[in-house]
Amino acid sequence: MSQQVLVFVGTRKGAFVLESDEGRREWVTRGPYLEGQNALR
Repeated sequence: MSQQVLVFVGTRKGAFVLESDEGRREWVTRGPYLEGQNALR
């Protein structure tokens, strides 16, 4: 059974979701969400 790895990243330019399988060799980036807003707070 393959597991999915998600990393949530907040920056000054918005929020992003990085997605990979459990091997973590290739990543897919989704976002930005909340574009133009500071997602660090």
